[in-house]
This record gives sequence, C-alpha cells and structure tokens, in this order.
Amino acid sequence: RCAWTRALQLLTVMFQSKVLPNTITFNAAISACEKGGEQEKAWQLVSIMELNKVDTDVITFNAAISACEKGGDWENALQIFGVMAQSKVESDIITFSAAISACKKCGEWEKAMHLFSAISQNSMKSNEIAVSAAIGACEMFGKWEQAVQLFSELGQSGVQSDATIFCTVSSACEKSGKWDRSLTLISVMAQNTVESNMISFGAAITACERGAKWESALQLFTLMAQSKIECNRIAFNAAISACEKGSAWESALQLFNMMANGKVEPNLISLNTVISASEKNCKWTRALHFLLIMVQTKAESDII
Repeated sequence: RCAWTRALQLLTVMFQSKVLPNTITFNAAISACEKGGEQEKAWQLVSIMELNKVDTDVITFNAAISACEKGGDWENALQIFGVMAQSKVESDIITFSAAISACKKCGEWEKAMHLFSAISQNSMKSNEIAVSAAIGACEMFGKWEQAVQLFSELGQSGVQSDATIFCTVSSACEKSGKWDRSLTLISVMAQNTVESNMISFGAAITACERGAKWESALQLFTLMAQSKIECNRIAFNAAISACEKGSAWESALQLFNMMANGKVEPNLISLNTVISASEKNCKWTRALHFLLIMVQTKAESDII
C-alpha cells in the first residue's frame, strides 16, 4: 500500500507546485497502483492525463489494464482497451494478454476468445500468458472443442506447450467427459517431452471415470507409477469409481488395497465406491468387510 499512496502524494505535491507531471511520472504512479491492486485509481490517473493533455503510451494503458486484470474487472479492462484504440496508441501482446486474463478471471470466455483472435488479426505473435488465459477461459465453462482448437494452433503461433497448458486442455476435456481426448493429450505430452504431473493424469483418469472406461483408467494409473508420480486420493477415487461403473470389482478392490497399504488414506467416497462395486457383483461379504473397515477407521457412514 505504501508505494501507491506515496506515488499519489508526490503527484499531488507536483500539481500544488504547478509542475505538470510528464508521461513517465504518470506511468510510474499508474504502475504503483497496478501493483497495489488499485484499479480505480489507476484508471483515474489515465483520465487525469487526458484532461491535462499529457501524452499516453502503451505503457500507460498496459499498466491500467493489468490493474483491472488483477482486480477481476473485465468491463473496465475492455473499456480501457477501447480508449487505447481511440487515442491511437498501438496495443501490443502485453495489452492483449492482460485483457484476456481479465476476461478469463470473470468467466467471459467468448470475449477472451474474441481478443485472442484479434492477436493474429493484428499481425502479432501470441505468448504463453495469452494462450493459457484463453484456454483457461474455455476450460472454466467446459468448452473443450475451443480449448482443443487453440491447443492445435499453438505450433502456428510459435508458442511452446508446457505442462500448465496441457493440464488446462486436459481439464476442459475431462469436464465434458472426453476421455479419449484426455488420453491423446497424455500421449502428446510424452511425444513432446513435456513432463506429466498429478494434475494432467488426474484429469485424464477422471475423464475415464466419467466415461466408465475402467481399463483406460487402470492403464493411466500404471503409467503414473512408471513415471514415478505419486497418486493422490482424487486419482485413486476416480480410478476406483471407473472400475465400479465398469463392474470390474476385483480391480476396484486391488486399487483400494493399494490405497490402504500406501500413504493415501481412504475416505468416505473411497469406501462407498468399493462397497458399491462389491454389491453390484453380489459380493455381499466383501461389502460387509468394507463396512466394518468404515466403522473401525471411524469414517462416518452415510445413507449410500
């Protein structure tokens, strides 16, 4: 807070002394407000610059838009973007990246996509921030087709895929139950020597679970172990649930035993799922066994 308040105090002193701050001084103050999360004050300073006929430049607008992005204020971010065009200040990739990120934070995926499309229209090269923000906006609303489309165009834009981008696209596919796409992404990650992580595998396993593709879920689980990635409770529960949906009760029990014997403690979801898998296959003694475990571990049983 001290930085932006000091910057505003200095500007006030300059005006009182009848010394008009120049573009560099204003930009420094706007940047201080941006770092302090004071988007309204940053925008006010831009207005003061225009009123006093102080030249604005790309740094001025980028700092103001970034302030809006940090505050999740997409409407003002786009308004500033429009004022920038009216002022005939040429935007750059930082401008677009900040505006796209602001839209993404507020779930405005269509506006984020529109801005992303404008990057190539303005003969600019995209960057990791803009791509991640655009794909992230699609992921938030399960727009897997748009996320995959953006991912497929990465080579043309010259942006190199990283684990974060892969995970975001995989998550978009998972939310829509596109297990086959998630599996493809895991393969592409390996081909591009991008290191897979718990998030990418977890999304793929969850997608398989939603599609009742228990064999694929088990393959991913095995691949995780081979890649020396430690499985967490979410991955275990998704894999067990995939086996339960596919009536593969033996595999569900094996996963549960791996979970119980390892460092991951089963929870109510784990127990309910493995009990359901046993019950569906008329393995009532197994179901009673796991119910007893639930009591012994003091896991709170429910109506399921």
